[in-house]
This record gives sequence, structure tokens and C-alpha cells, in this order.
Amino acid sequence: MENKDTRFENISMTGRLCYIFMCIERYLLARYPDKDWTVVAQKMWQWTKQCWADGWWEYGDVVPGYIMKFRNFEELTFPCTDITPEQFETLTALYRSIPNGIGELNDVLNIPHNLGYICDAEDYKSIIGEEQTLKAIANIEGILKIRGIELPDVSLVSEYIKHDPRDAARQEKLRITDRDEVWGQGIDADYLSVILKK
Repeated sequence: MENKDTRFENISMTGRLCYIFMCIERYLLARYPDKDWTVVAQKMWQWTKQCWADGWWEYGDVVPGYIMKFRNFEELTFPCTDITPEQFETLTALYRSIPNGIGELNDVLNIPHNLGYICDAEDYKSIIGEEQTLKAIANIEGILKIRGIELPDVSLVSEYIKHDPRDAARQEKLRITDRDEVWGQGIDADYLSVILKK
């Protein structure tokens, strides 16, 4: 019987997303330390401040397999994007500069996007979302282990527990507006980002 990962049992969905972003940052810095990942990090961490549906759409702009389909910013523009022309140029130049293509990089950056796509289609109170976040965590951790990259400290997201209406002070301290129980919306978690601290 497969051992269940209990590390994230009490951590909210958005807390789990924060952990995934921490893993992605470690991957980016270990594999491509000479590149500037600021725009990617900004898009990742803005997601944690929003409801999932909005954050997911905005994050999707940084996935290489998506943005590299467009020859210029004008082709990209549509109402759902909030990427600027400068960010478009920065991202496309960044991805073109990756040696040996963007295959694995695309897979890594696509993990949260696929997760958002699955979860957005589900009832936000569904167990499906919790199961999918654990699968996404296993996926990104597997990539880091194969590459010999140290995993982030799970305790850094341990404060982001599932909603407890009896603990309003804790929710206020963490700036969590959690209307959807396990989702934990509205976390201002930029301080967890290694890239944004540089």
C-alpha cells in the first residue's frame, strides 16, 4: 500500500501552491543560475494573493510552451492577460536563451498551470483539489530529486493552515481571506520567494 504524504494534511491549498513555487524557484536557480527569473517569480507569487481562477490565468502567461507560440506582443493580447509588452520581450528572450531548449523547463513551469486548470474546473470545496495539489507536489519534488536539488523546508508554509473560523486573529495576521475553507485565498507570501529577495 502506498504511503500517504501527511506533511501537507493541514496546509491550505494556497499554502501548498506556495510550496510548489518554492520548489520551482530552487529548480530555476539551480539549473539556470545566470538567468534573471524576476518576471516569472512575480507572476508566481501574485497568484497567491488572488483567488485561484484569476491567479491561474495570469500565471499562465509565463509558461514557455504558451508564450513562445506568439511572434510578438500584439498576437498575444486578449482580455485575460495582464502581461506588459516589456514582460513579453523579457520572457521570450529568456526562453530563447535557454540552452538545449525548454522541454523540461516547460514541464516544470506547467505544473502549477495544470493544477490550476484541474482545480478551477472543480468545486473549490472538493477533495479533488486537495488530491491534485499533493500530486503536483510529488511531481515537482520528483524532478528536484532527480536533479539533486535540495527540497524547500515544508515548515515555511506550515502557518498556512486550513481555515479555522475560531482563529480570526491568526487569519488576520497571515492576511488570509479564506471564504472557501481549504483554499486559503489571499496569502501575501512574497517573503517566501528567494528570487524576489535578490
